[in-house]
Amino acid sequence: MFVAISKGKARRVEINGQNVSWRSLYRRSEDLVTAVVWSRLAYLSPSSLQRVLSRLFPEIGHLCNELQSIELWPYWGIEPDVVLHFDSLTLVVEAKRVNEDNWQSSTQWRGELDAAKERYPDKQLALFAIGGLGQRPEQEVIRLKQKLPPSLQSIPAQGMSWQQFYQVIVAFTDVAHAGEAILIRDVCDAMTANGVTPYRDMKDLIDWLANSVEQGFKVSSGGAIKEFGRWKK
Repeated sequence: MFVAISKGKARRVEINGQNVSWRSLYRRSEDLVTAVVWSRLAYLSPSSLQRVLSRLFPEIGHLCNELQSIELWPYWGIEPDVVLHFDSLTLVVEAKRVNEDNWQSSTQWRGELDAAKERYPDKQLALFAIGGLGQRPEQEVIRLKQKLPPSLQSIPAQGMSWQQFYQVIVAFTDVAHAGEAILIRDVCDAMTANGVTPYRDMKDLIDWLANSVEQGFKVSSGGAIKEFGRWKK
């Protein structure tokens, strides 16, 4: 379904009397991009998924040894976006589509972590936030953690923008085998179709283009970039 949407082949749908394309709906929803991204990452081999999660969240990478199950929007009285279950770890993922605004909430984090703690008392918990952290994601995560009650502040938390997430994911194609590289490209396509780019501002764009020149990208006669180098920052 995602391929049909991204290629403009999905039918249009009527909402409130307006004829809207599925692609435009997809671009408005963090739920749709979250579903496409995480459902595909779950198909990676245990070792590959662990390598990806170790890059995204180094503090808990050693615990991501084998995925037991994945839940999308489980209802616990509160509804986290994704929950990844490993042998000794439960990883809660909270995603927001917009990067620029501080949409992540310590109140929501508290509700989700309290609910996870009640359901999985014998598991290490961790929280991973994507998007909604403003221009300084690392500092915003620290600020939000400080607003949690002391009983939850020791739980590892990591956060990043969708651009940072994209950079980590796309870099994995350099070491993934052929089948997994296809999955990773699909994940990256899902993000770009939702408006995610490898850069946040003009400086990042210039750095990214400079790095691409070093790696060697090809430009067609019409000016379209046909092959990109890897983002390394």
